[in-house]
Amino acid sequence: MRGPYRWLEGDDDRVADWERQQNEYTDSVIQTDRRESLEPAFEELGWHESYFLPTVRGGRYFQRIEPAEAEQPRLTVRSEPDGDPRTLVDPTDLDETVSLQWFEPNWDGTLVVYGLMDAGTEQYDLRVLDVDDSAVVDEIDDVGRCNGASWDESGFYYSATGAAAEGDSSTRNSGTTNSTARTDLSPLISTRSGGRPSRSVQGRASSS
Repeated sequence: MRGPYRWLEGDDDRVADWERQQNEYTDSVIQTDRRESLEPAFEELGWHESYFLPTVRGGRYFQRIEPAEAEQPRLTVRSEPDGDPRTLVDPTDLDETVSLQWFEPNWDGTLVVYGLMDAGTEQYDLRVLDVDDSAVVDEIDDVGRCNGASWDESGFYYSATGAAAEGDSSTRNSGTTNSTARTDLSPLISTRSGGRPSRSVQGRASSS
């Protein structure tokens, strides 16, 4: 079943025009002298550091932290719970519209795979980082919608769906294998579409 607002997930001129009209209407309602006088005080209160839940692997503590002055959260790592965090990835180094939405370290904490998204598209590029020297050791572009990965001793696996704008709702399950510190993309494992339940990498039942 297609929702009546599914077309708003696209990025064409029609969507841009709709967003412009909505913004103009909102501004016409809330733009008042009282709001302008209060705005500086609320902006100051809104600037604070944000912390996301940490993930512990191999004695290392991985965590997304968004400093008060930052546009997007950064991926950090520390060797002790109360140690100083070291920034592994600041997505805004690539572009101010790029965000790091999720990450998954391997079990010994030496590698971490993470998903980058540009401008809220929900279409991901994957990167694999060597944690010791913060070097990107693998890049997998244009994966589609992908919300995580799962590691084993041979590499990591992920599931991804196609772009909604293209009408592709199939699920593609792929994996990588380790080659020293690097990962190499393996062939497509399977493709699934329709409503039949399947078993995910994490062992949970899922359906589309």
